[in-house]
Amino acid sequence: MVACGISYEGKLKIIKVERNAKINSEYYQNNILEPIFLNDIPSIYGKQSNKVWFHHDNATSHTSSSTQAYLEDLWQRTGINTSPKNRTPVKSPDLAPMDFCIFGCLKRALGKRHSGTIEGLWKVVKEEWDLLSMTMIRKCLLLWKIRTCIKFCVKNEIKCADAFRMLTVAYGEATLDRSNVYRWYKMFSEGREDVNDEARAGRPSTSTTDEKINEVEKMILAIRRITVREVAEDLNIPIGSCHSIFINDLGMRRVAAKFVPKLLNCD
Repeated sequence: MVACGISYEGKLKIIKVERNAKINSEYYQNNILEPIFLNDIPSIYGKQSNKVWFHHDNATSHTSSSTQAYLEDLWQRTGINTSPKNRTPVKSPDLAPMDFCIFGCLKRALGKRHSGTIEGLWKVVKEEWDLLSMTMIRKCLLLWKIRTCIKFCVKNEIKCADAFRMLTVAYGEATLDRSNVYRWYKMFSEGREDVNDEARAGRPSTSTTDEKINEVEKMILAIRRITVREVAEDLNIPIGSCHSIFINDLGMRRVAAKFVPKLLNCD
């Protein structure tokens, strides 16, 4: 397990959570919050650190009374504010970019790397974290702001092509691509008022994509006696996701140590 964070000006250092560590309030305060508030944020923002707002989710170790008191103490020492816990809509992609974007990108990058040891894996994780593009991170953080700009253009009868050109000038590579700008422009033109992205149930799956489903199917057809665990290990996806792909996406079940289509019968 790792802890990491992002800002518009840079990434926080990725922190390794020790194996079998219990992530309670004390661990979170001493091993996660303290280095972030005392080292990482000041190294990125310097004298502007007192303008930074720290945002985390509503995990128990984050919202406990002792952690809230500790955050208050950190604010007194550093000037860095923390978003109130009652203003953290965990299902909002706009306000949970780590869950809905960054961790997915990191997982996809790690899926292409292999390591035989825990230390080797940690080295790979740090390398891939350092390689994550700041352009991608800024685009993720700017989505809500860009949608607001698109809505402004619609309200002021600015053509979509001109809106896209202005966004590109303002935000460069961090702006939305043309197709998404046109998609949001159309929705606002048709009467949509809400600039927020649609709420989602949780972190998007990166294990049940069309690409992964096709890879699973190819492996099963090539090696009929392959096990769920072997497929999961070879493709670096959770066993539960493998079961879901077999049953829900491919419509297969295990019979006599082979995966066969459900519709087959004794005839």
